Amino acid sequence: MTGASTYRPEFTAALRLFAQVSEAMQTRGFSRPVLVGGAAAEFWSLSAISTGDFDICTPRQDILDEEMARAGFIRPSGTGALLKG
Repeated sequence: MTGASTYRPEFTAALRLFAQVSEAMQTRGFSRPVLVGGAAAEFWSLSAISTGDFDICTPRQDILDEEMARAGFIRPSGTGALLKG
């Protein structure tokens, strides 16, 4: 994504993180995860539809979890757990 974008800046930043994780999985020999749900709709609608989260499908959740952690994500635990940055 170069130049002017019609996507929301927050969405573009999230897409960049998703691309980083996706590339790392492929580099390790696993299939890339697939973006689905609202985030996929936001991507294809150029942010005419907006979402607050990314739904990701993958046959290797364990590898996705590893790469998400390497990218700095922390999996919350417990009922109603929230992360504070």
